[in-house]
Amino acid sequence: MFLSVLYVVLTVTYSHTSADTYWFLRIKSKFVDTEGVLDSWSPGANICSWNGLKCSANFTQVVSLNLSGSGLAGSISPEVSHIISLQTLDLSSNFLIGTIPPELGQLENLKELHLYSNFISGKIPAEIGLFEELASS
Repeated sequence: MFLSVLYVVLTVTYSHTSADTYWFLRIKSKFVDTEGVLDSWSPGANICSWNGLKCSANFTQVVSLNLSGSGLAGSISPEVSHIISLQTLDLSSNFLIGTIPPELGQLENLKELHLYSNFISGKIPAEIGLFEELASS
């Protein structure tokens, strides 16, 4: 009986995070990762075990992406906006270039956004100012 219940829980958990897996792999493709910090990001591994990701207590949603100080280069993918469960996005202290994608304004659950110590240029998109839950730091 216990194994049947465990199987159902694992199946439900996987189905909720499988769409996130697709989007995180797309996000990964925008980064230049010379230090291999994203090597754990592979379709065969449980997304909740990927470096820099934190899942909710019931493992059904990714709630945090923290790759601060990971030596990443490249740009911030607009596809981050598809991870609507994100509460924390920390890409600080890397070598990221380009602009802040306005699509980040779609992250309605975002409470923390850390992009400092990068080479990002341009204006902060107006959409970022619409976050009701975003804490200032």
